Formats: sequence, structure tokens, C-alpha cells
Amino acid sequence: AIDASRSRTTKQMWARFLIMQSMIRSQRSYRKAQHTMKKLTIADLKPNSSRLMPRELGDAKVVHGGVYIFKPGETAHPEARHVHDVDEVFIFVQGRGVLPIDGIEYPIQTGDVFIVHKGEDHHTRSSIEDPLVSVWYVMDR
Repeated sequence: AIDASRSRTTKQMWARFLIMQSMIRSQRSYRKAQHTMKKLTIADLKPNSSRLMPRELGDAKVVHGGVYIFKPGETAHPEARHVHDVDEVFIFVQGRGVLPIDGIEYPIQTGDVFIVHKGEDHHTRSSIEDPLVSVWYVMDR
């Protein structure tokens, strides 16, 4: 009887563990869905008279930015984690590479536009053969 009771208790604990794991995965998926980057091309943009991407960014304003010319094979932000507390936009005007975001590698080519949302870990890696040139900027929110 003791062995049967232990077996039942072990099964109940295992079932609770699996339910908790499922709930944790669901919460992670929900959080990811809230902050999933957006990949567009220049052709997808619908500017108005004062904003390049009003559909995607509303009336958010650019507060800082620049142009970066990558060396062949260079990785921007080689530190383990690189995030912002505001959205960042990348417009790739030349070259090829990869943009790892939260551990998923997205290929980059000329004309791609990425909106990396606040809290998303990101690093840009240029190809060796066709180095990237990127226009980047961060928003006020």
C-alpha cells in the first residue's frame, strides 16, 4: 500500500511539473509575441509627409542614430547581450549579413528594414564577401 501511495504521489507531482512547464512555455511565447521584431523591405514602407514608417511606429520620434559601415565579417555588439529600452530601426543600404535577434538568425540583404523592439537581444553580423552598410536609429519610446 505504501508503494502504491508513493507511486500515485510521484505521478501527481510529475503531472504538476508538466503543467507548470507548459504554463512557463506559454508565458514565454506570449512575451515573445509581444516583442517580436518586424522585417520589411524598403518597398513595404508607406511614408507620410513627416514619418517614414507611420503604420509601424506611429508618431514616435527618432532621438539618436547614424550610418555604420561594417568591416568584412564584423559583428556589431559582440557582447553576450545587447538590448534597448526603446525600439531600434535598421535600414540596410548595402551588402549581406545576418541579424540574430533573441537567438534566431535572420538573413539580411540590401533593402531590408528591421524594427527591433525594446528588450530584444540583437547583434548584426556582416558577410565577408559583401559587407553591410546600415542606417540605424532609436526611437523616443
